[in-house]
Formats: sequence, structure tokens, C-alpha cells
Amino acid sequence: MVPALDMVNHSTTNATAYYEEEASGDVSLRIRPGVSVAAGDEINISYGDSKSAAEMLFSYGFIDPDSKTRQLTLHLESFPDDPLAMAKQRVFGGAPVVTLRQTEADGTASSGKMWKSDFAYLMVLNEEDGLEFRILQDDAGDRQLRVFWQEEDVTGRADDFETLLQDHPLHALFQLRAATVVQECAADQLLQLAAAPNGGQLAALVTAGIIDQQHADLVSTLKNVERSVLKAILKSLEEELMAHESVVAYFGSMEDDQNQLAEDDSIALAHEEDDFS
Repeated sequence: MVPALDMVNHSTTNATAYYEEEASGDVSLRIRPGVSVAAGDEINISYGDSKSAAEMLFSYGFIDPDSKTRQLTLHLESFPDDPLAMAKQRVFGGAPVVTLRQTEADGTASSGKMWKSDFAYLMVLNEEDGLEFRILQDDAGDRQLRVFWQEEDVTGRADDFETLLQDHPLHALFQLRAATVVQECAADQLLQLAAAPNGGQLAALVTAGIIDQQHADLVSTLKNVERSVLKAILKSLEEELMAHESVVAYFGSMEDDQNQLAEDDSIALAHEEDDFS
């Protein structure tokens, strides 16, 4: 922690200063360019405009009511029957999470995709799709776990399968799988929020002296923020899934037509053979 600077108040809309680390290692508090601060005025800095309500509460002990950033990060559980689950997590290297984002504080959905998860796209792939893991030995004799996609070594891009899948003929199907995983994760989190202590239960705890009113208010605020994000995400995902399902259904109908044509050709060939016999 930086003495004095950690006492500077946060403001989302009226940050007048910022701190900067000098080459010497010292930290300076500087007035933002174009900002005028009169003697006696309060100096504010921004603690960050991209932090979630939970992160602000955990790090600084409060939730910014003026913040337009509404997001939360959830852990993704691997499929219990996936034989490649451990290998996927090993090559991915990062945290298997999904970030859900709702940028408008009034509860309206932001434009564009409202979730981001590099792991979800790797999570939903299997060997039948073209995913393969191999243990290879390098020049030093060390053995390494490598991941291959469509026979190409993509170990260095294990966190970028969203891009790797874009040109695949079944991209819509993979996108559908990933969106379904996120939908289930968000729905489960919403259920957990519903099971958490409600306003009446928190009030009883305050009356009993177990927690104070300020902490109860923070709990309620955090729940309301995260509930708003989850509901907006689930609504957006329903629309996304419907769009993907129509595309996947189209591919399915094409495959059915091809199978029917192949079956008709087989029947016709059999009739021709009967005619020559």
C-alpha cells in the first residue's frame, strides 16, 4: 500500500488526480491534465472503472453507486465425464472462468456479446471434433504435453480457441456449445443468489447484533447488482442460443438431405444390379 495515496477518495465521474510511479521508485500524486483544483477542494482519484462490484467491495470496502460497469466472473466446472478435462486445464494454463458483463447501470443490456470466456471454447471440444493431446519429447529430453487442433500444434494458442474455431465449418455448433455452458453457469449462480439470505433475514441478523446495518446494506447492494447482471445475461443468451440453434438445425437438415441422397443412390444402384441379373 502507498501511504497517503491510499487515503485519497475514489470518484468515477469526477476524478481530478492520478498517481504515477517515478523512475526513482517514488510515487507522485498528479493533477489530471486540463483539470483545475482550487485550494481546499477535495482531490479524487479513480480506483478503476472496470472493476466489478464484488472486487470493489473486497478490495476497498465499498460499492461505487455511480459505476456503469456491471460484471462478475464465475468459475467454470469441467464436464465430469470428460476424459480430457485435466489435459485441457493443464495446457490452458489460466483460470477456467467466464466474465459476464452488463455495461449500463440502468439494467439495459450493452451492445454486442455480453460474456467472455477463453476456456469455454476449449472446454466444449472433444476428440471427434479434431482435438488431440500428445506427449512429446523435446531436444533436452523433457516431455511436454501438447494440444493439437485439426492436426496442427496450437499449444501456444490454447487460450485462443475462439479465434481458432472461426473458420471451421461447424463454428456455429461450437459457439452453441460454449453459449450453453455459460447459460447453465449463469442460471446456477442465479439460483445460488436466490438461496442466499434475503432482506428480512438480514434485518433479523442486524436486530440480533450479528452484523451491522452497513454490512447488510452492502450485501443487498451486491446481490442486486449481480442479480441484474445475471438476468440480463440469461436474456441475451436465450436470444444467442436461438440464433445458433437455427444455424445448427440448418446444418442438420443439410446432413439429413445428404444422407437421404446417399440412401436413394444405394437403392437405385441395387435396382440396376437386379436389372442386369
